[in-house]
Amino acid sequence: MELDEKDRNRLNIYLKELEEALKSIGAVERSEIILEISSHIRESCSKSGRPMNEVIGALGTPEQVANRFLMERGLKPIQLKRFGFLKWALAGVGVFIIVGFLSAIFLLKSLLPILDVNDEEGRIRILGGLIDIDEKEHKVSLGKGLIRIRDEDVSFEFEAIKFQGSYDLKDIGAIRVKSINGKMQFDQKASSELRYDCRLVNSKKEIDTSKLVEIEENVLTLDMTKDVGGMNCHFSLPPGLDLDVDLANGKLDFRELKQNLNARLTNGSINFERDPSKSYHVDADVAVGHRKLPKLNAEENFDYNVKLQVKNGKIRVD
Repeated sequence: MELDEKDRNRLNIYLKELEEALKSIGAVERSEIILEISSHIRESCSKSGRPMNEVIGALGTPEQVANRFLMERGLKPIQLKRFGFLKWALAGVGVFIIVGFLSAIFLLKSLLPILDVNDEEGRIRILGGLIDIDEKEHKVSLGKGLIRIRDEDVSFEFEAIKFQGSYDLKDIGAIRVKSINGKMQFDQKASSELRYDCRLVNSKKEIDTSKLVEIEENVLTLDMTKDVGGMNCHFSLPPGLDLDVDLANGKLDFRELKQNLNARLTNGSINFERDPSKSYHVDADVAVGHRKLPKLNAEENFDYNVKLQVKNGKIRVD
């Protein structure tokens, strides 16, 4: 299907913004990526008959697509445009906080014992350190949260919450794990327990870990989509149980699992390492990106079924 002038212009603008977002990648490789994305968009429009804006919308913004290629190569992802205004707004708020506090302190430090001013260290502590302004480090600590203010960046850091434990799965037939951002690693353990070791982060409020695990009938669900902003988890689970994993952004690693698996990822990478003593039927689908698959057995009967889906990113099976 030939693109009309309006769609060609829209595609050219999209690819130009993508190329700009990929400027930290070499020119030759960058050109290959642009060609790959251009071909994918044109082919999707032609085969599905969907309008150009719908196909591009499904891919994501140029910055989102670029970040996937950058992260694959170990390069620093770029900040998404939609946060540009927020970044400067936060920078303004940070500057306002510092200037406001510094001005107030010169007026009140001799009157209020709740203020602790250390001119040599360039630090101001308020309410016993609940608010801690560090001029040298360019940061404002608010309780557990930390705002760093630089010339060109504003970033947030928060204490990671440990989420560790185990569950006896003798009456469980399936496990479901859901999250938004982070990394999950799954391996096998010769026991009847699910063991997990996680670091969870949320910028808005405390995380009530007691609400993360639900058991209904014979299915155990770990739902980290509501209160968890980011996570890094290691799971060890017994063989034989069906495993269903859903992650929006990040990385999934599966190592020599002996169970049926269904894994979905929007942006990022999936690595699946097979147990050499078992046979697998692997269905790996990548909408935008690439996959690396070995020569799989042509048997009709398999020990386990594995379905891997990535919207933007890559899949590797070893």
